[in-house]
Amino acid sequence: MGVVKVNCSFCGKEMECPKHMLKKIGSHMCFECLNNVENIQDKNKFEEDVKAGRIHIDIPTSEMKKHLPEIFAEQMTEQVFDKLWEEREKEVKNLDRKNLAKEMFSEGIFNAIYNLFENPEFNGKFDLNEIFKEREINL
Repeated sequence: MGVVKVNCSFCGKEMECPKHMLKKIGSHMCFECLNNVENIQDKNKFEEDVKAGRIHIDIPTSEMKKHLPEIFAEQMTEQVFDKLWEEREKEVKNLDRKNLAKEMFSEGIFNAIYNLFENPEFNGKFDLNEIFKEREINL
């Protein structure tokens, strides 16, 4: 696979980007800007690229375990919640709090697993350790 040097679209810091991502990326963000996202100047570009899935965020491998679950959860919520609410609003409004929490938790797990298997980048491979090795990610 290989990487190329690029600059953070928000502060100009040099960083690396996997070559295979270059064609589909609108902007690049370094880890420092990610941690200070509330202070970036071009918030519109950031929000547009996040919604369109066109942002490359350079997260050091030592930080991935800490940050990837949160990032995935936020993206999944943005992509799934409104549709889920529209489809099941009447049903879930009649549930007590515990059953509502349980139902939404279950729905979240289902959507995460479903989207994992539907992701074309996995090419039928479901061994995450092998996928991480291919992408030079050490967890």
